[in-house]
Amino acid sequence: MRLLTTDLKLCSKKKIKSKSLCPLKNKLINKTAECPVNSGAIRLFFIVKLVIDQYNINQFMRMDSIIRRNRVQMDFSIKKAKAHELDAVFSIFANAIVKMNDNNIPQWDEVYPSKEDLIEDINKEQLYIVESDQNIVSVFVLNQDFDEEYQFGKWQYPDASFCVIHRLCVNPFFQNKGIGSTTMLLLEDLVKQMGFETIRLDAFFQNPYALRMYEKLNYRKVGEVQWRKGLFYLMEKKL
Repeated sequence: MRLLTTDLKLCSKKKIKSKSLCPLKNKLINKTAECPVNSGAIRLFFIVKLVIDQYNINQFMRMDSIIRRNRVQMDFSIKKAKAHELDAVFSIFANAIVKMNDNNIPQWDEVYPSKEDLIEDINKEQLYIVESDQNIVSVFVLNQDFDEEYQFGKWQYPDASFCVIHRLCVNPFFQNKGIGSTTMLLLEDLVKQMGFETIRLDAFFQNPYALRMYEKLNYRKVGEVQWRKGLFYLMEKKL
């Protein structure tokens, strides 16, 4: 029985990665069939546990399907922001800063991005908003401006034409819905239509969500720079 208890602890720590039953649990069920003490109760315990595990897997798959279906059902449009949308855009940034601070991501603050930055972006027609069902779900700035520190990047396509992404921000009320990745794909299509060959950007090293997204979208790190808030990674992608 001591061996059985030890195996049970090991099995409870393992996660089922598919619909197939855990081999260790099958092994335990075989062991219980050979155990003369309370074998019926022990076998029943494992049967119930397996049923619960399978139920949890089915629930997860069901929720994942719902999330994916909702993403597909959302229609997106992209356009340049207008002056009358300034307050709504600034509110999105303000709420995002609160959310990032709650997650220990000190990327932005009251200094940057400021309302004056956004006004300039709108006046230059470089600030874009992504909408879904008349809601602003994300914003970003697209231009060819960059800080002098970009010279330290080991750009893979130094002779290619490029655009630079600034101030990409997902509305916190629409986070965890794949909006960031969707925005990037829309943005990339827009850059292609403009005739540019590559995209460059910088990403805060303490923002794991953004870094994972860029990595999945095949952006490559080409350098590191230091700014007021800390370390940033220079990244690039060929379209």
